[in-house]
Amino acid sequence: MKNFFSQFNFYFFSLVLMICVPKSIFAQTSLLSPGIDKDSAQLLRDLVAINSGTASIEGQERMRQRLIPEFENLGFRTTIINGINGRKVLSFRKSDQPRVMFLGHVDTVFPDKNPSPELKITEKEIRGPGVIDMKGGIVLMVHLLKNLKSKNTGKALNDIIVVLNDDEETGSSGSKEILKSLAVNVESILIFEPGLPDGSLVASHPGLDWIRMTVKGKAAHAGLEPEKGLNACVELAAKILEIQKLNRYHARLSVSPDVIQGGTTPNTICEEASVRIDARYPSVKDRNQVRKKLELIKNHVFTATKERASEFTSTISYDVSTDPMPPELTKELNEKAFSIAKSLGITLTAKPVGYLSDGNQIAALKKKLIVGVGPHGGGMHTDNEVLIPSSFAERSRWLTLLLESLLVR
Repeated sequence: MKNFFSQFNFYFFSLVLMICVPKSIFAQTSLLSPGIDKDSAQLLRDLVAINSGTASIEGQERMRQRLIPEFENLGFRTTIINGINGRKVLSFRKSDQPRVMFLGHVDTVFPDKNPSPELKITEKEIRGPGVIDMKGGIVLMVHLLKNLKSKNTGKALNDIIVVLNDDEETGSSGSKEILKSLAVNVESILIFEPGLPDGSLVASHPGLDWIRMTVKGKAAHAGLEPEKGLNACVELAAKILEIQKLNRYHARLSVSPDVIQGGTTPNTICEEASVRIDARYPSVKDRNQVRKKLELIKNHVFTATKERASEFTSTISYDVSTDPMPPELTKELNEKAFSIAKSLGITLTAKPVGYLSDGNQIAALKKKLIVGVGPHGGGMHTDNEVLIPSSFAERSRWLTLLLESLLVR
């Protein structure tokens, strides 16, 4: 009789839980969602729970320490290379002559405002900061390597190197030379940035310049003798109107004056003003043409008489400059991926995008690239970042076959 009551209490308590507790809690606890296996979901939850905004050195280290055992359990050896300004590049390899590189980054754009970011999993979507850019991509790397090992092709892992930097979101200034050195001898590079929202790969990235134009005029009292001044704010405004004319959006060329600073007090004629410009180019030729036009705008005085024009001085500085990643670098691997995906009943395309990746940093090496192979979803760089679980499974299917084709000797 005692056993009967014990069993009755157990089943009664279980029934109460099933009725009263929301199903979403069970979903998050089980970490099961169609398209993503349990181990991958757990790793993704662990990574999203780490605040790893680029500025968080502690967050980057926690990411590295969580990932190291995942790769070492697959037989990879770990190397950490120190970059510039405290940055570090984490790499995993089995041999000294890998042929294929997996390239990704452990940093996100999200600041450390949330002490405990949480992964939210349902059947149709997975939400969390950095879930596609690019913690989901890193999890997909691990998943693919496990697939290759389990298919009796474990020796294929000898030809792979995995490289993860920690400052991609701010232009990889502290790590790009290391990335180039690690990529110089490989044949193909897979960049695990997220796919586009419709699942497309990235065909090309623009080049980027972050430019500062500064104008210096002459201060004067705005009430007592304003005519003696030369207003740098007004002269800069005239230059900005000319800069805006350089845009050719139809040709994927944008020149955007985005941050303006100038002046000191309302009753002082503005002596100095500056603008920061974001310029994005489809080709080096376009970049050179825009730079020449900016020099002409800088040197021309729009708001002073001929006699006083020489009293204005203007300068240009280039704070960041990154070459484009042209479509010819992605053409071969993209077409191979399209063919493999088609054989699986998957429609795959590639499109040019307006943002950058570390594909830009290594473009000068002229390696075969495929960019945007990570899972896709939406809301990249926003609080609504979402990964579609089915895209994880789909990427896994054709990427496994792509890797097998690349690693056949």
